[in-house]
Amino acid sequence: AVGLLWDQAPTAVTVRADGPITQISQLAGKTLAAPEFDGGRQVFPVFAAINNIPFSSINWLSVAPELREPMLVQRRADGITGFVTSTALSLRALGMDLPAQRIFRYREHGLDFFYGSVILTTRTYAARNPEVLRSLVGALYRSMKWSFNNRDGAIAALRLREPLTDVAIETVRQQMAMEELVDSPNVRRLGLGVIEAPRLQRQIEAVKLAYALGDTPSVDRFHTDRFLPPAAERAL
Repeated sequence: AVGLLWDQAPTAVTVRADGPITQISQLAGKTLAAPEFDGGRQVFPVFAAINNIPFSSINWLSVAPELREPMLVQRRADGITGFVTSTALSLRALGMDLPAQRIFRYREHGLDFFYGSVILTTRTYAARNPEVLRSLVGALYRSMKWSFNNRDGAIAALRLREPLTDVAIETVRQQMAMEELVDSPNVRRLGLGVIEAPRLQRQIEAVKLAYALGDTPSVDRFHTDRFLPPAAERAL
């Protein structure tokens, strides 16, 4: 990782607001629907371990991405996992608006130290193209700052690129991403893009524990900050 895009992780479990699950401990023994590769499902063992939910009690319903939300709408699953920026709005498009959803964000239940999306490259590419990579990372943060401060303009640019954009849905998605995932006290203090070693180490150790992995890899195996632009260019 050569930079951070989302300071907070978007992973969540969503259930019906009119259903019997009102707290995360009640997820034990329930059926959750998600694709096998879904980020929320992959991180769920960590979420379960931190919150004392017996992971083996969860019945996973493996579905294609486009079938995840219908499983909850049709009451064929007790809940779904995924990125809240996707699941919340896909459910809304199916007639289950936000008030009808009960969303358990992982970051609000013990996983606030988990980072969200990052900028990834290979060591080989970074070694061969350092200036190209540095320019790309800088451009990404300039665009993020512009989008954060020009919300309507960003949506207009999206619509120009994709005329079929649902402006109402994407405006809500944008607000959710910017306010919940991008902006944070950490970003206000450090600027965009900074991954702090102690926090990343804690995340690595939590994953290791939940998955019963072997040796704990060092932070520098996964991250370098040498391609970040100056702090003034990343200040939000």
